[in-house]
Amino acid sequence: MRHLLQLSLLVYIVLSIPACGEKQSSYESTTEWSRESALDASTADQRDKTEKRSREQNQSIPEPQHEAQREVGTKEAVEREQNGQETLPDTGLGFEQQRTALQKRYGITLSLHETFPIKTTHGPIGGKDAVQTDIESYGALFFPEWQLYPTTLIKRARLTKIVFCTDLSFNGQPRTAIPDLEHNVLYFDVAKGRHSKEYVRRTIHHEFFHIIDWYDDFKLYSDQAWSALNEPGFTYGSGGKDAQGDSSGSLLTDTQPGFFTKYSLSGVEEDKAEVYSIMIVLSSAAHQRSQTDSIIAAKMKQMKQLLKTFVPDMDDAFWQAAAALPRP
Repeated sequence: MRHLLQLSLLVYIVLSIPACGEKQSSYESTTEWSRESALDASTADQRDKTEKRSREQNQSIPEPQHEAQREVGTKEAVEREQNGQETLPDTGLGFEQQRTALQKRYGITLSLHETFPIKTTHGPIGGKDAVQTDIESYGALFFPEWQLYPTTLIKRARLTKIVFCTDLSFNGQPRTAIPDLEHNVLYFDVAKGRHSKEYVRRTIHHEFFHIIDWYDDFKLYSDQAWSALNEPGFTYGSGGKDAQGDSSGSLLTDTQPGFFTKYSLSGVEEDKAEVYSIMIVLSSAAHQRSQTDSIIAAKMKQMKQLLKTFVPDMDDAFWQAAAALPRP
């Protein structure tokens, strides 16, 4: 089915939240506005023409990607959280202050109230308003992660809204997050997946990458250059939708050369999203693995090039800032 959904024009996008009030990294404070103003008008015009041609090809809108309630991260991190040894970062600002700053900075909406169900081409998105305590505790993890992103990336991805909700579902199937490519909205269930802060952090970046991946070349389920990095004869599975039954799918493992997790094996789109999120949230583990796995090293190199080509601001300074972000 996923091959029939070979992407089309509109895409599910939603922006994220910059951590307001916290001291900005040197990357954010010194490059954001100068880089943004340096975007060449002719380049933007050419990009728009390319995207218009893609729309005119009458491709079908891709079905929302699938983020299930999967165990994630290192066993040590899960144990620390279960034992209450991990604490939320203290930004010194309230949720509403950070929410307001996010909306102003990125020109998007962070919605806490939606009229569900939301109709999409492939089925309805269901959900309910979340309780304030879940919203605020989720925001404490979300804001610091999103502040890493330059405004140019958000604009290039064309995000318009982020939705915090609960009981999130697609076609009746429970979901932790949904990138709605049809309406440019990103949904997060702020109550699911809370067994691990690492899971939440990786989910934020994983789901956003599906949006980036779509707008990069209007392809999601195929990438010949990326697939060519794998061992000869390797074939991906049938997609993330069919890999949600494995509760350990996102635990880091080195049992399969070239892959960080078992979930990565399900599809090229999931492999790329896993590499991206792990490079951001678990940069040290990713670097260490790349020293002994040449395929992982090649994928990390290609990921950095993809992002820098997509938005020049996603350069080495971005990755350094991601590695330096405190994640208590």
